[in-house]
Amino acid sequence: MINLLNFNPIAKTQILNKSQSQQANKNQYPNLKPLSADTISFSARTSSKPIVPAGKAETKKTKSRDAKKLVDKSNMGSRNVAADIRKEAKYSFGLFKYNIDSLLTPLVVTHDRKNHPIDKIEYRIKSERSIMEKACQKNMRTKKSIKEGLTDIIGARVILGDASEGGGNQVVDRLIKGVKENKIKIIEIEHYRPNTKYQYASQSKLNTLAKVSKEKGVWNFKNTMQETASGYMAIHMLIELKDGFVGELQILGRDVARLKDIEDLCYKAMDNKNIPPKYADIDKVFKQTGLRSSGDNENIELKQAFMDYTKAAYIHEREKEPSNNENSEFLYIPADSIIPKELDFNELAMMKAKADREHKKH
Repeated sequence: MINLLNFNPIAKTQILNKSQSQQANKNQYPNLKPLSADTISFSARTSSKPIVPAGKAETKKTKSRDAKKLVDKSNMGSRNVAADIRKEAKYSFGLFKYNIDSLLTPLVVTHDRKNHPIDKIEYRIKSERSIMEKACQKNMRTKKSIKEGLTDIIGARVILGDASEGGGNQVVDRLIKGVKENKIKIIEIEHYRPNTKYQYASQSKLNTLAKVSKEKGVWNFKNTMQETASGYMAIHMLIELKDGFVGELQILGRDVARLKDIEDLCYKAMDNKNIPPKYADIDKVFKQTGLRSSGDNENIELKQAFMDYTKAAYIHEREKEPSNNENSEFLYIPADSIIPKELDFNELAMMKAKADREHKKH
């Protein structure tokens, strides 16, 4: 497990280069032991410049206002555009779900965990508001550009109960089979791994998947491995669908997925993105503690400390997989940290659970 005495969340404010970063991670987590697991992840694309209404300066506040309130319909079209896109996506979503289910359902857990490494498979289509917000951020004006550019309108998440490399390799083997049989067309793999030896599937398996996809005509196939600022560990794949859509497939362990659900809300709160109204209390905490992005008033030291805490928390979750306790505790904020206790992932998880319960009642 992580030696919490060696974890200092107050990071240097200057960015380390790649070699320095790797050495820093080794010194920071000396007790980490490699697990037999590998991570596959789908990543959202970097946002383009936001569209700014005529006569207004391009500022962080303008970007946030355009993305969150969506007041300038001329920037990306009306809500009807997003509604039309979501309606069209349902057909591709149905085929996407059918093909993924046919390939991976045989691996969903029964009594035999060794040969059934998948805990569950989740599916979703982005909401109209979410489509509008992201299209605005990425400066997309036409229906065609939104359909092709937003690669996560349609998505699936494969959550591994057995988060070992062997379990992940079984999943990738089934996807290779699907590509060979023309059931799916995978066009990209993004393998998110911090500076650890943890894997949800072996890189050789992912390389084989890339090779098979190229043989099926995907000449510009992208197969990358990278480290995220948050420490998130997963394997993301992009799948080309019907009618111009692209779907996203995520593969990750159960404990990392639990933390990801909380961290996604934290990311949106810090970056002034739209958060579901039921999580208003979480949004309020980030505003009150000074972690919400606000130009020159942004607390850089606190934000860096929270990012270091997040990265350590992801490694903590990855190290303990698989966990039989779905309510196991997250990594706590060290006692000497500058991070307010309200931002502890355990506190945020309780706030989220409470909001979910109250929302369910109504």
